[in-house]
Amino acid sequence: MVGGIYGIATILGPTVGSLILQIAGTGSWGWLFFINAPICLLIIALTLKLPNEKSENNSPMDLKGSVVLAGVIGSLMYALTKVDLFNLGSSLASRSVWPFLLIFIALIPVLIFVEKRAADPILNLKYFTNPQMLMALIIGFIVGIGMMGMVFVPQFGENVLMLKAGTGGYLITFLAVFSGIAAPLSGKMLDKFGERTTLRLGFSFTVAGTLWMSLVVTKLLGFPSLFVGLALMGLGVGFSMGAPLNYMVLKNVPKEEGTTALATLSVIRSIGVTLSPSLMIGFIVAAGKNVQTNLMDVLGKSFATMMPKGMTMGSLSAGSSFESLKHADVTTITDLLKEALSSSLPEKIKPMIISGIEQSRGAIEATFQSTINGGYAMMFLAAAIIALIGFALTFLIKENEKKDLVSSQNLHNQEV
Repeated sequence: MVGGIYGIATILGPTVGSLILQIAGTGSWGWLFFINAPICLLIIALTLKLPNEKSENNSPMDLKGSVVLAGVIGSLMYALTKVDLFNLGSSLASRSVWPFLLIFIALIPVLIFVEKRAADPILNLKYFTNPQMLMALIIGFIVGIGMMGMVFVPQFGENVLMLKAGTGGYLITFLAVFSGIAAPLSGKMLDKFGERTTLRLGFSFTVAGTLWMSLVVTKLLGFPSLFVGLALMGLGVGFSMGAPLNYMVLKNVPKEEGTTALATLSVIRSIGVTLSPSLMIGFIVAAGKNVQTNLMDVLGKSFATMMPKGMTMGSLSAGSSFESLKHADVTTITDLLKEALSSSLPEKIKPMIISGIEQSRGAIEATFQSTINGGYAMMFLAAAIIALIGFALTFLIKENEKKDLVSSQNLHNQEV
């Protein structure tokens, strides 16, 4: 049920975000953050009505462990955000990466030392020695990486459907609807078939959805094909993200450690979420580097007869400022291209070339679209491979469905 509510929230978030961008304009994207202020105030007000239940555990808070753990996670996550997996060697040698990786490595033994001596450790190290608990954390890490594929859906949809920048958030609605449907169903499946089967179903939908995006949507452009991909990905998230992993964690730790264990799962999943963009965005950036070359090839064939002797579109582009193209989308590429080239075009042929570029708008947009879609195709293919690894790991999960369900029912009866 929590997963279903989360799905509804996911529907509202990007949709309201796109609405704000439409009203304020994409240049005023900072307004998106102001929506958090009234939401946070509402949450604070609602907490005043919550019962304040305290734990019976009187052990002192693990402040030392909290500080060291914050250092471990902070240094690792900062380094990961600066790593370029497509230029791994040079990025690892960067001062914005290797010092923080060294800090991370140096703090690991300190964390182990502190947590072994803590009365109530913030990070219980025995979780990593329990094979099934460790499996839950690894799968949680993979789910975190896979979740980031959704972040690029709005931009992908804008490119596929040739939508104005900032309106792609509405597409998340369809993904979130299916996620909200699958989440409560995953709880029912968990009760009936266990976490192994539920996770397999979730990863199967994710693999199918990401492969569909990579192999079909990037070629068969249009809303119907995109909708199928969004539905499959949404079902994958709904069946794999919440209930199965939470159940795996809770059944492998003592009841009094449930909140700590779930927090550990959340941290590991967050690290996966942080690592993912540096991998995923690399495919799109690599495709973006080919945009200028591909566009010049198209224009060169169209305007070869108009150019003065010895001059080509390629030589013109070398002297032009193409910085603005880094911020182009499929709806603005033609106008930005005209601006970029106009400064280096000879006055004699400038009106003719600019007019020709406008007449070639369809070919320019199609070239830009297919080039960028090539990057998205590789990104979704990588997401499919990652989900496939998660699917394979489910075969290492040990469960006895009947025993688990009976034990759960007995525990419920005792509590009643």
